[in-house]
Amino acid sequence: MIRRLGPGLALALLATGILPPPALGQVALPSTERSAPEWDSDFAVAGQYQKGASLDAEGSFESMQYQAAAWAEGPLTETIQLNFEASYTYTDYDFGPASPGSCGNPAACFANNPWQGINRLDLSPGASLAITPAIKLRLSFPIRWNAEGNSEGNAITGGIVTQLQWQISPRLVVGLGVGVVSQIEEEDTRVYPAISLDWKMASNLRLRTRGGPYQGGEIALIWSPSDFFQGILSAGYERQRFRLANSGLNPDGIAEATSVPLLVGLEFGFTSRLKIVAEGGMAVSGELRIEDHRGLLLTSSAYDSAGLLRGYFRYTF
Repeated sequence: MIRRLGPGLALALLATGILPPPALGQVALPSTERSAPEWDSDFAVAGQYQKGASLDAEGSFESMQYQAAAWAEGPLTETIQLNFEASYTYTDYDFGPASPGSCGNPAACFANNPWQGINRLDLSPGASLAITPAIKLRLSFPIRWNAEGNSEGNAITGGIVTQLQWQISPRLVVGLGVGVVSQIEEEDTRVYPAISLDWKMASNLRLRTRGGPYQGGEIALIWSPSDFFQGILSAGYERQRFRLANSGLNPDGIAEATSVPLLVGLEFGFTSRLKIVAEGGMAVSGELRIEDHRGLLLTSSAYDSAGLLRGYFRYTF
């Protein structure tokens, strides 16, 4: 679907919400790579709260997410640059009191508290080669472990993302590429386009992608009236696919949560190194899925739009 669209049209449709969630899930929106004449690194801590939302099937849920992330980048030679990203994310799901009596199949029931705390570890080593002063070849090797505590099944996925990044002008950088990654209990690897953009539309207005080499990410319109303050309007796609606990009603099963976050935010640059961001909005087009340990679908349910609050601080060393 999205592969048949021109990159500019695909990004425009994504930003306006015209592309449906399945199409959004078939694309990665990594950040453009910045040139680092010397080694530098970032550290960030983030939190996200998704307000309670009713499920079409039965019940409701809310979630709270915590994340710590680090990033480093620097030159190996004049033309080769290395980078490494790592993050740990814990998401706590609350489905309310379990109601097993309302479930025909306890293993396929959202009213039966199907999962709780989900741990995710992401590692992504990468490198880039400057082919010309304006063109870079980027390579990333994303590795992810995503599972509930006490799970025993395989919860590791990995792959490769390759991309050509072209600085068309001092105001416009575009990256086009492809990603190939494995999925938990899916026989076929997923192949998806990787599109990045950094477009300085005016002296204080920028349109850019923000994300990693995984499927999903976001596109953000950023207004910068001063060095201290930025306003942010963003649309994105989030997808978590994880292994369930061995001790639950669906031992070592699989669950998946997807949504489209639409956010408005403020970024404050207290110093050149310290930034704090606060965002609020809605998670729309959300869906939850439950599968057995082999990846066979047991049940799925869309859920109502839910309020979303997100905040983080980032420090550059």
